[in-house]
Amino acid sequence: MIKRSLSTKLMFALSVSMVVVAIVVLLATYKIIQTQQHKTFEASARAQIELANSAFMEAVFAYDFQQIEAIAKSFVNTDLVTEIKVFDHRGKNLATALETGTTDLAPKEGRSGVEIVRNNEVIGRYDIVFSTRQEQAILAQQIKVSAVVVIMLLIASLITVYFLSRRLVIHPVNDISASLSAIAAGGGDLTRRLPTDSGDEVAALAHNFNRVMEQIGSIIKNVIVVTEKVRDNVHVMSGATESTVSSTGQQLKEIEQIAAALQELSHSADEVARHAGATAERTKETARFAEQGSQVVNSSRDTVNRLTD
Repeated sequence: MIKRSLSTKLMFALSVSMVVVAIVVLLATYKIIQTQQHKTFEASARAQIELANSAFMEAVFAYDFQQIEAIAKSFVNTDLVTEIKVFDHRGKNLATALETGTTDLAPKEGRSGVEIVRNNEVIGRYDIVFSTRQEQAILAQQIKVSAVVVIMLLIASLITVYFLSRRLVIHPVNDISASLSAIAAGGGDLTRRLPTDSGDEVAALAHNFNRVMEQIGSIIKNVIVVTEKVRDNVHVMSGATESTVSSTGQQLKEIEQIAAALQELSHSADEVARHAGATAERTKETARFAEQGSQVVNSSRDTVNRLTD
């Protein structure tokens, strides 16, 4: 029973891995874009400073307060500059311009004491504050685009991997599992062979499966041959057993006859022994009578001899 599919495990592992990779890529992209945007910001700041130097030079030299203030406001009206304070060479405030009407929460970067030089002589200074909102907006937009691209690539990669894994891994493994299940259930076709054309790990698994099926088929063939031989030998042994049983029955009958004859012979021997005993008694009695006759004969002979004398 499959509790958790291989495709589910694979997709989960790939999802986690690709999300981690996506986060790393986004962080790296953010760092690269941030570095590029900061370089762009620095270049824009330097360009603004050079432009301010050239714009303020004649106005500060002439102490034209209205022009100085107008130039300062023109710089503040841009997205890059939020504040400018202009001083003469003695430090006197000539003009101050601040950005109004908007709430800028972006980080600020200031340049203090920027010199205004005319004919190699410092005629004034100014403090300028730059806003990084344009940099932050471009950075956020590019990160957003990068995130969308990475997420789309992540989704496309996961979908592609899902279908490829099911086609290249899950389906062949399911075929092998179904074949083994059918064989385990007792109705499998041992002549079935799986394709091994892909040349990958699944093909190696299918090749080993085919080898196992060949070995099982060979074992079953050998079992069938041995079973046939055993059946033939059983038939032969059955015939021999029947013959042995018949011979044993005949031998039992003959043994019974021999036992009866031996019993009769025993009775005859007893009778013979009894008659032999009686004969022996009679023989002894006859011998006794013969001895008595011999004594009578000897007595008669002696009597005759005496008569003769």
